[in-house]
Order: sequence, then C-alpha cells, then structure tokens
Amino acid sequence: MRAAYADGTIEAVRERDGDTCRYCGKTVSWTDKRGPDGATYDHVDPNGPTTPENLVVAAELQLSEGT
Repeated sequence: MRAAYADGTIEAVRERDGDTCRYCGKTVSWTDKRGPDGATYDHVDPNGPTTPENLVVAAELQLSEGT
C-alpha cells in the first residue's frame, strides 16, 4: 500500500471519492481514523491490484461491521 501513496494512486482515489464512504455515503474524517467517523481505504476485490479502480474510501465503521 505504501507504493500507492508514492505513485499517486491514493491521491487519485481521494480526488474521486473525496471524504465520502463509497459504501454508505457518510462523510468521513481522516484525522480521527479509529473514531466513529474514521476513514480508511478498502480494496473492492481483496485479491485485486492496488489501483484507483480497485480502491475506495470507506468508513472505518462500515468495515468493522462487515458491510
């Protein structure tokens, strides 16, 4: 995932998704990653590549609930 920061992949995902979870539409916070509004990146296909097409902004809560 570190390479995704270096090659601009993360920047492209943030530009596309902004601060909105692609699963639930909630506005997320990048400064409170473990809080109720926390944000992370998720691979749509867990076995797929780390590319903008396969990464989305996700609410930390959505992932912990298994959505």
